[in-house]
Amino acid sequence: MSEFITLTCSSCGGALEITSDTEQFVCQYCKRKHIIKRSGGTIFLDGLAQVITGVDRTGSEMAIVRLKEEIPVLENRRVNRLKEFQARDTYLLGVESEVKRIEKEKRRAYSDLAIYAVLAVIILVVGIALTSIILIVFGVLFALGTLAQSLKVRYAVRKLNDLKRKQLQMLNDSPKQKELFDRDIKAIDSEIAKKKRELVNHQMRVSV
Repeated sequence: MSEFITLTCSSCGGALEITSDTEQFVCQYCKRKHIIKRSGGTIFLDGLAQVITGVDRTGSEMAIVRLKEEIPVLENRRVNRLKEFQARDTYLLGVESEVKRIEKEKRRAYSDLAIYAVLAVIILVVGIALTSIILIVFGVLFALGTLAQSLKVRYAVRKLNDLKRKQLQMLNDSPKQKELFDRDIKAIDSEIAKKKRELVNHQMRVSV
């Protein structure tokens, strides 16, 4: 069974897929005919310009169409990559804001816990001393309020710890993420510049 090999047309730059036993074929993009040469396990194309009249111009015209489609795709990829990185920064700021909010919530929960606990003790002591059922009931209610506040404190502490771990992880990863982002943007910019140069070259061929 023949294996498929991907080559690039030397005329228009289009991606060509052939089988390993192909000897010659015509580019589906620019219609240039090629023969396959093999040397020491290396496979390369030898374009036959004389097969089709005006093939160079046709190849450039096809390449212009292809490049005008590929360049916007790369530019969109660059924009999306920028948006991803900006979204990460926005999320990090959101985590920081949430940490501050939970810290306030934790302080308020501790304050309420202390108030409920003091009131529960005082009312229960007085109620028992006066054998007042009403005061004892109120004391029990404040004791239950103390329990509820303690649960709020536990939730706030757990939530705060989770957010701080996440924040720390993101800050630690930030230099690596920035390096990766810069590398991606540089690669995309390089590819865009390359294709724009190719586009200009092909447009010059067509204009001659």
